[in-house]
Amino acid sequence: MSDSGRSERIRALFEEVVGLEPEKRAARLEEIEWFPDGERVVVRRGGGISGGDRDVMSAQVGGTELRAVAATEADERTPSLSPDGRWLVYRSDGSIVVRSVSDGEATWQIASGDVRAPLWSPTGDEIFYRDEDLRSMVAVQVATDPTFAVVGRQHLFDTTPYRLEANSRAYDATSDGQRFLMIREQPSRGQLVWVQNFGG
Repeated sequence: MSDSGRSERIRALFEEVVGLEPEKRAARLEEIEWFPDGERVVVRRGGGISGGDRDVMSAQVGGTELRAVAATEADERTPSLSPDGRWLVYRSDGSIVVRSVSDGEATWQIASGDVRAPLWSPTGDEIFYRDEDLRSMVAVQVATDPTFAVVGRQHLFDTTPYRLEANSRAYDATSDGQRFLMIREQPSRGQLVWVQNFGG
């Protein structure tokens, strides 16, 4: 699907599902991520500029309802789907949690503490997150067939120089999961930098 096609579907989602005035739509739903089929999205509702509790929801594009994926008394944010769309990782208060999309009751806690901004690697076999207790980017090696399991963990590089956002991930990984795009902290401005060759 082209970028313009995705943009049109994003607008349709806000218009048909949310039903808010244009200037209020972005305040209602944030951190939108597409399922691989291009027909559904997961979003964070609440928090940020709109306030309120944060929950992770899903919606069929062109539908009329939001469905709760992770909506508990905890503060759920920063959702990231596995490449096959079967699994979701997100931050829940002081934990990083993986949840089965098809069986919403099946969950696994993969990290706890001041852990933030999980991202499922495009390769499907790793989950990245920031461990702010250790000031480190962490890669968790995972298996997903026939069920979810953690099979390893590795600290990749020091995250101290890079910006941390409260309501967004503020980094991304390349399609091979070997390089990161981060925002370097500056006294007066941010700077985009590549992080690569972190394995030594």
